[in-house]
Amino acid sequence: MAILQERARFFGYGLPGQTPPRPAPDGATLMALLPRESRIVSSITLIPGGYPKFDEGIARAEAFQDEAIITYAPTPNDRSGNKTEWLKYMSINRHGADIVAALCRAFPHYRIVFKPYADEFPEVMETVCRTGEAFTNFSLDRVGSEHADLYARTRFLVSDFSSTAFTFALSTLRPVVFFSANEARLQEYIRRSGEDEYCSLRPAVGAVVESVDAMIAALKHFETNPNCLRASITRLRNEISINAGHASEAVADALTAWISGETRPEWRLYQSVR
Repeated sequence: MAILQERARFFGYGLPGQTPPRPAPDGATLMALLPRESRIVSSITLIPGGYPKFDEGIARAEAFQDEAIITYAPTPNDRSGNKTEWLKYMSINRHGADIVAALCRAFPHYRIVFKPYADEFPEVMETVCRTGEAFTNFSLDRVGSEHADLYARTRFLVSDFSSTAFTFALSTLRPVVFFSANEARLQEYIRRSGEDEYCSLRPAVGAVVESVDAMIAALKHFETNPNCLRASITRLRNEISINAGHASEAVADALTAWISGETRPEWRLYQSVR
């Protein structure tokens, strides 16, 4: 059995931002994470392939010129009820309408795009949209996860605790504003539970703000200095990405080799413990 490794670092085995960063797991740990698979296979090969979907974002960003667009892409509400810990740190429920209104007022020369997740609660989206529709520069984009074109044209992104913030920054090399109204509470949570790589890496790709006014100030700074974090974002992309921009070809090549019985020095082989 083969597993494709998407990133050079393992950010944790659960949700990004919820567990301390860890090195590549040892054999027993990997098998424990895959109890069903470890019972039916004799070994697992961990292949550093990369994240093919990332290729599209990089290619589009290189092909398109960014436009005067600020996109608000918040963490979604969770319909399963399994991610209630996010509620304290996400922005859309309590601050989404205020964020959109402030962006529309402060940047009338920009198109302000609200990009909710595809399965966001309709009533939550309606609240934000009712506020936005009072402004001529507001628009709703329901592309969901098919956001490569939108991100390629977006100059700045506003998010909160969503992994899409890093997707945007690492694919476009443009900055993000992380709206974190409960940042003090978040830092206390991190102190109790251990270092959190998602949070610690935010300054490398953007600015962390705790209020609408601070959000506007950060965006004004980025507007004046649009490339101020480009070198930092590039370094992070080179550090944590595997085959950035050509992961699709690398994955296809690696899987073809693995199916043919080939082994490569960068692959990790784990034997099942049964």
